Parts: sequence; C-alpha cells; structure tokens
Amino acid sequence: MDVHIKIISIALTLAGAQLSAMDNNYFLHEKEGSTRRAENLNALYKQSLASKQCEKDKCLADFNNYLKCPQSLKDLENAYDEFIFLNPEYIGTIEPLYKDIVAAWKVQFRWDHLRTRYPANVLHDFDIPRQGINSTKNNQTPLFNIMGLMPIQILFNNPEPLIKDIEHMIQLLVDSGAKTDYEDEFKQTVLFRAAVYTNGHRMIPVLVQGHAHVNHQDFRGRTPLIAAAEFLNLDSLQELIKYGADKTLCDKKGNSALKAAQVALKEQGVHKPKNADEIIKLLE
Repeated sequence: MDVHIKIISIALTLAGAQLSAMDNNYFLHEKEGSTRRAENLNALYKQSLASKQCEKDKCLADFNNYLKCPQSLKDLENAYDEFIFLNPEYIGTIEPLYKDIVAAWKVQFRWDHLRTRYPANVLHDFDIPRQGINSTKNNQTPLFNIMGLMPIQILFNNPEPLIKDIEHMIQLLVDSGAKTDYEDEFKQTVLFRAAVYTNGHRMIPVLVQGHAHVNHQDFRGRTPLIAAAEFLNLDSLQELIKYGADKTLCDKKGNSALKAAQVALKEQGVHKPKNADEIIKLLE
C-alpha cells in the first residue's frame, strides 16, 4: 500500500512539474509574442510618422512654391487651405504672413494688368511680393510710378476709365502699406503730382488719409498748395485746403500760394482761366 502511495505521489509530483514547465513556456511564449507585437506596432507608428512628415514636407514645399509664384489668387488660397488642413498647429504663425502675401499679390496682379492696358514704358516692372510695396526703380516707388499715367489722359476722348484705374491702384497701394511721404530727387512727395495734374484732385483724399503730409515742402520750399497754385488747379487747391493746407507758408523765395497764383495768372495774360477770380479769392 505504501509503495502504491509513493508511486502515486511521485507521479503527481512529476505531473505538477510538467504542468509548471508548460505554464512557464506558455507565459514565456506570450511575453515574447507581446514584445514582437509591440515592436511591430512601434515600427508601424514610426513609419506612419515618417509618412506624415513627408506629406507635411511636400505640402510645405508646394505652399512655398505657390507663395513664390501663384498663377492666381485662387491657387494661393487653395494652397493655404491644404497646408492648414494638414498642419492646423501652424495657423497662428502663418496666417498673418499669408494675409500680407495675399495683399502683395493682389497689388502685383493688378499692376501687371495695368501694364497690359497702358504703355508699359510708363509703368515699371515691379516685383512687389519679393521686393516690397515700397521698392524703387529709377527713384520711383509704385505709388509714385502710377501717377506717371496721369499725363496720358490727354490721349483719350474719355479719360474716365484711366482715372478710375489710377484711383483704384492708389487705394490698393495705400491700403497695402505704401508710404505716401516718400521723396523723389526734388524732395517732392506724390501729393505734389496729384496737386498739379488734371483730375489729380481725386487722388488727394486717399493720399492724405494714407498720412501724406499736406504741408510737405520740397527742395525749393514749395508746398503742394503752392504747386497747385502755380498750375492754377482750382480743384486741387480746394481739396488741399479742405485737408488742412496752410495758405501762409512760403517757398524759399518768399512766395506764398497766393503770390504763385498771381504770377501764373499774369503770365497767362488774356488767356487766363475763367475761374481766375475764384482761385485768388480762395487763396486770400
């Protein structure tokens, strides 16, 4: 009996050892499997991140290309929308830059359009998005240069479309940050040109609202008001006085706007304009 009990005890011990070994092997196998699965998942995750980064890099490259030379504003908008969709975390950083670039390209597209409508030798080939709204060519900014179209209005039976194009372009430039007090080689601002040209008075409100100094003096001490008086431009005189032009200021020779108008009228002789008395009365 004792022998049988011992045999059974030994058998149970061996069976227990075998089960324990089997359990250890099972858990070891599961642990190895879990490790491999974790490694595989980690590899897939890294691969996914790399793929997403490639997509972001491509999207950013495409966006930069559109910024450099978009075919249209619509192309630029689409590129921006795609970039922000894939990279929403950059919206706070890139949105102000995007708005500035859109504004610059709006000016550039409009500028290029005007160069196709009017003599291209008058309007310079500015690169506004890359060089800036106040870049210069031949000592002229775009704001100065656009006023160069004013003299050609005499070539048109109806100059109104030309004047409206110039008005719109000046408004666009001023809204985009064009400096209205930039001086040319004679220390004159663009307001001087508006003061003397026919229909130039229509540009004065936009320029003054864009912080053009209405009493700016050039290298001879003349103000836009004195320049307008020399050309007997009543419309410009009225606009300049409306926006605060000082009638008492004189040039370096001591001539006021009134004196300049009187000299100009004397030179006109019998051909003086019908509104001569109105000009004098306005400047007194």
